[in-house]
Amino acid sequence: MRLFVAVDPSDEVRAALGRAIEAGRVFAPDAKWQREEAIHLTLAFLGNVPDEREPAIEAALRQVAGRHAPLALRVGEVGSFGSLHRPRVLWVGLDGALAGLTALKEDVEAALAPLGYVPEERAFRPHLTLARAREPRGDARLAEARAGLGRSFSAGPAADFTAGDLILYQSHLSPHGAKYTPRARLPLAG
Repeated sequence: MRLFVAVDPSDEVRAALGRAIEAGRVFAPDAKWQREEAIHLTLAFLGNVPDEREPAIEAALRQVAGRHAPLALRVGEVGSFGSLHRPRVLWVGLDGALAGLTALKEDVEAALAPLGYVPEERAFRPHLTLARAREPRGDARLAEARAGLGRSFSAGPAADFTAGDLILYQSHLSPHGAKYTPRARLPLAG
């Protein structure tokens, strides 16, 4: 199974981001735009994992979730990864309880390390992906989309949400894009 660990934004935030994606699609129609229902914040990407390892992963994540309280987050600034003029990824950042979110991510990584997970070396930049370039060198039209969407995401009250669950997702890849199925939804209860 191809697995990852994430937290989800609220349905209201997903809907507001869905509207932003539709607006951005006008600027960069060739980019791979995220489907509204698939928007999430990845904390750990495990990759392909043998089926028999899933119960141990779920047990480790259940312990982590029990140690952390729900997180009050807010959608913030629109940004990108890659070249300023040819971004590879267009995203919207997060504000709010970032110290708690970082602690949650670090605890997830520490709990999964004995099960073979190797943490990323890149600094954690909490974000929700809106689109990816189809070309590895990036897409100048995504820079236009970033400018078109503005510096900040202005969803009003829909920008606020509470991340209340740690979710173990299975990713199913297809030519029509990835589909994510929750394998376990673990309430943050600390």
